[in-house]
Amino acid sequence: MTSHFDAQQVHERIFLGSEDAAHASLCELQRRNIVAIVVCGFGISMIHGSNVQYMKIPAIDLPVYDIIQHIQQVYDFIQPILNENETNKVLIHCARGKSRSASIAIGYLMLSEKISFAEAHHRVKQARSIGLNYGFTEQLRLFEAMGCSLTGTTKAHETYTNKYKKKKKVSIQQAQRDERTH
Repeated sequence: MTSHFDAQQVHERIFLGSEDAAHASLCELQRRNIVAIVVCGFGISMIHGSNVQYMKIPAIDLPVYDIIQHIQQVYDFIQPILNENETNKVLIHCARGKSRSASIAIGYLMLSEKISFAEAHHRVKQARSIGLNYGFTEQLRLFEAMGCSLTGTTKAHETYTNKYKKKKKVSIQQAQRDERTH
């Protein structure tokens, strides 16, 4: 376990960080009131077991990966935790805390705070150095155009469906190989 906590608060009760932050000691997490962790990616261990609530998202850092499909699930996971106790906090992380988890954090802020992509991106970028891949940026802009809902009949919904839902699914094994080469 590392003593360095590689995460920043992107909201008063949401941290965004790397795998190192999730591997901080349980005492370090408790000191920061982090009671839950959203893990974005493959091969990332959840070392705190039942001491922390976990949600795992099998996100791949490729522009073709449909990252916004997870935003409502993350919101539904986080909200009860925050509502349970006013001091509870949540860490959202991926390997480096730059693209997958940053995209999820931005989407969460857009949905929970009812703010634009630009505002959510600005808030997250003010707190932490991030670098979303271009596909995730495009999807988050579509998410905004869709009113932060994946269901609907707008032109943005049609674009999302045609571009991300009708594509041939990339095999997890192939995507993992591709991810390692980026």
